[in-house]
Amino acid sequence: MTSGPIFDDELQDQSFDALTGLVQMRTGLGWGPQGRAALRRAVEARIKALALGGVSAYLGVVRENQAEWTKLIPYLVDGRTAFFGNPAQFEALSLGLVPDLTLRREERRLVLVSAGCSTGEEAYSLAMVARESGLLHKNWRVDIFALDINQEALKTAQAGLYPASALSRLAPSRIQRWFRRSGGRFMVRDELKEMISWGVFNLAGEDPWPWPDLKGQVDVLLIRSVLLGLSPLAGKKATALLAELLGPGGVVLMSPVEGLPYAAKQFEAERWGGVMYWRRTAEKFKANPGHPSRKAQKGLDLASKDQDRPSEPWPLPKGITAELKKSSRFLAQGRPDQAWPHLEAVLDQTAQKGELCPEALGLAVRGHLICGRWAEARDLAERIISLTEDRSWAHLLLSEAWAGEDRLVRARTEWGQAAEIMTRTPNWKNDPYWRLDPVYSQVDPAELVKKRLAAQSAE
Repeated sequence: MTSGPIFDDELQDQSFDALTGLVQMRTGLGWGPQGRAALRRAVEARIKALALGGVSAYLGVVRENQAEWTKLIPYLVDGRTAFFGNPAQFEALSLGLVPDLTLRREERRLVLVSAGCSTGEEAYSLAMVARESGLLHKNWRVDIFALDINQEALKTAQAGLYPASALSRLAPSRIQRWFRRSGGRFMVRDELKEMISWGVFNLAGEDPWPWPDLKGQVDVLLIRSVLLGLSPLAGKKATALLAELLGPGGVVLMSPVEGLPYAAKQFEAERWGGVMYWRRTAEKFKANPGHPSRKAQKGLDLASKDQDRPSEPWPLPKGITAELKKSSRFLAQGRPDQAWPHLEAVLDQTAQKGELCPEALGLAVRGHLICGRWAEARDLAERIISLTEDRSWAHLLLSEAWAGEDRLVRARTEWGQAAEIMTRTPNWKNDPYWRLDPVYSQVDPAELVKKRLAAQSAE
């Protein structure tokens, strides 16, 4: 936590608490210790820039001055983004999901949304996928809508002018096709720009959705590293909006450590190789949900085609193990915010090989449990159970999430499931997850299950 003369008396601390409450109310962000520390650093920077006397004075400025609020926002949100930032995700979109969606739509139109688009790289990546799909040459209309809470980031996005370093992940052929040089930088070509509508919007705010005609019409919604930072109340509001926006069979692509715990009835978790996504459910589809179209299958290997086949255990490479151990150390220190990037990197890397890394997902569940985010922990644990082979530790993690919500009957069911898997799987202790989890690596999981079941029986 940042210390200094700005925060050295009780009055300033009270003003900071009031400011934290104001930021939570306006943005929906959930504040743990790390979030409060980041806010303190942001407030210090703005107080010095404005030459104010302290937090109480700054609180008054933020309450009355929208321009200052606009300047504070960039300090509070995670603006990290990149062109094709998750290559496996975009490959699944291009090879499988877009062709699949075209079979589901009577009208020759696709609507793509980038929520939390930051400086625009993800929105332009969607535009490239759409152009390269050839749909526009087949009389399809593809509309892209991009939104973010950060007005300054949106200005960069609309300009479409990027330094050479921002294009480092792009193949030379893509750079040549979709950009033109402008001084020492690169400008996005107009044929991509004209596909995108931009808007300032806060998923957790009170302002109405800027494009009301889109409700129930969106086919693909990309929203990475946005839901993870929201409070439970804001998360419920945001996921309700996502469910309202998506058309039947539409999909949500997120950061792999996120989920949609408050909209489980409206969405189903699916996977394409190592890429996970959520499908908007409905009574009737033009094509079967969760299965690739024939057109999409041509570009997939055998392991990626079978959506219902449980993933097979695979040895963890040394590099992956090292990243997971690093994440585990952060979790043991109570710093899940430091563990998320490493877990995302592992899940993105393994997805490139068509693999799913349950161990990384399990550690992400542990991170949510540490934060007291019971619904998010439950959502990820249930996804591990539904999308991979049965693992006793996944049921134990799910039991912890249910217990955190005081749903002890549900927790007992999961303890029983874990015990049953341990009984019929003699080599269950060989699963590497037991050595990675900062809690289970310190206890005997079998004894833990026995004690919990015995305690429940006694009650």
